[in-house]
Amino acid sequence: MLHAAAPRWRLPVAACWPRAHPRRGGTPQPRRAAVAAAAGLLLLCALDSLATGLLLPRHGFYPIRGKWLRWPTQAEWAAAERAKRDMPRAAPPPSLPVWVLSLATSADRRAAMERAWAGANFTYVDALTRETVPPEILETYISRHRRRAAAGDAYQAAKNAIDASHLRLAHRLASEAARAVVVLEDDVEPAEGRDGAATVAAVRAALAQLPADWDIFYLTGASCAVGGFVGPSARIVTRGCTGTYAFAATPRFAMKVLSEAAAAPGTLIDLLFASLVKSGAAAAYAADPPLARHAGWNSTYADDGIRAAVARLPFWEAWRLEGRRRRRRRRRR
Repeated sequence: MLHAAAPRWRLPVAACWPRAHPRRGGTPQPRRAAVAAAAGLLLLCALDSLATGLLLPRHGFYPIRGKWLRWPTQAEWAAAERAKRDMPRAAPPPSLPVWVLSLATSADRRAAMERAWAGANFTYVDALTRETVPPEILETYISRHRRRAAAGDAYQAAKNAIDASHLRLAHRLASEAARAVVVLEDDVEPAEGRDGAATVAAVRAALAQLPADWDIFYLTGASCAVGGFVGPSARIVTRGCTGTYAFAATPRFAMKVLSEAAAAPGTLIDLLFASLVKSGAAAAYAADPPLARHAGWNSTYADDGIRAAVARLPFWEAWRLEGRRRRRRRRRR
């Protein structure tokens, strides 16, 4: 008895782009155009989320953990601000140490800090140099690519040393008995009209206004994205600040920084801080008006009345503010 051959199930060749069907005269052009358009749209969305944020303003790639995140909307930030205003306030720290990160050989900068911060009773923390960075910090927190780049680039080597200095300071802060510590770089001065003692007293008063969940409190910052007030002189930070010049931090924040730095050793320290804030892993607040300023220029969001509550600055707005800051610096020269 003859049996019919079992049918062979297979996908039509014409459906397997880009292979051509021999009976239809080549690859279907409409399908190729549709696939190319879809690929182009996906690429545009990916680039847009990393740069301008026009198409996907609330989504972005979080490089530290290697995943896509949905950023909070304006309404969600407003709800968070209302909730934080009703949260219990942080207990004032019984003591507030002030650490100044400075090279041991920078005698001129240390003299300027002692004049500007007279009465603050601060302690110097020696910053690391290219030659004094411990190997364990380099291997744990500085990526191999950054170490190779530093071999022929003096700026990259200096940046690696700065980041290593902040990370070593984070180790010290994580084991500190104090509830909070003020960290200053050696090119920061108090806000106009204050001396060092008055500035530290103002920081203590501002910390008492913060919700109990605070991790970092920026005294000043570059390109801060801030929301509404949570106290008379403190705002919520929604997208982070790109500067590490002057801030108060808790040991809990130091542990978060060390954990994220070990997970992504190629991330610059200021971008690491901003990513922690933007992803919601750390609760950040900023002084308004600023309590300190980077020598030579003021915080971007405090100049010319730019204090609008923004959750994400558009590309053209950030570019405009950056141009304004550069013009102010040129005028001061």
